[in-house]
Amino acid sequence: MTLAPVASVSVSPASASVVAGQTVHLMATPRDANGTVLTGRVVTWASSNTAGATVTGGGLVTGASAGSVTITAT
Repeated sequence: MTLAPVASVSVSPASASVVAGQTVHLMATPRDANGTVLTGRVVTWASSNTAGATVTGGGLVTGASAGSVTITAT
């Protein structure tokens, strides 16, 4: 069985604020080219600035310091 390729990943909430020491949980939804939700896919999370915020493999973001950080899901 061939899995449909992931065309996009939406993150919810699309934007969030978190202060140092606090957390926010993000959810990722992979979709195919037709917009159909794909299940059973592994999502990889990354922080653009781990000094500002870190993110776990499950999408839990922890604020570390003031500033802007982009969290991505692929």
